[in-house]
Amino acid sequence: MSEIDSLTVEQTNQAIAQCREQIAANPESASPYIDLGDLYCHKQQWQLAIKNYRQALALESDLVEVHRRLAAALDRIGGKNVAADHLFKALKIQPKSFSPQQRYQLGQ
Repeated sequence: MSEIDSLTVEQTNQAIAQCREQIAANPESASPYIDLGDLYCHKQQWQLAIKNYRQALALESDLVEVHRRLAAALDRIGGKNVAADHLFKALKIQPKSFSPQQRYQLGQ
């Protein structure tokens, strides 16, 4: 998401429009939903980010990084329990992607 952080408002809006076009052309692809979620996070539009991350996971449920991103967005709106559920899903899918400290904190 670091490339997104350097986008201007206009560039972000253009990128959102491009993602929507990609979704219209290929609605079964998770990738544009993920990108759209990232763009909405950049704009701090958490509900829209959550919606798009969830759509990506509906298409491909084993995307560890998307579970993490969804958890972060949910945490921003106070959904700590649901956020933890997604972190647990990510941990179950790819345990080695979490450090021992992260696993410990998740267990707390």
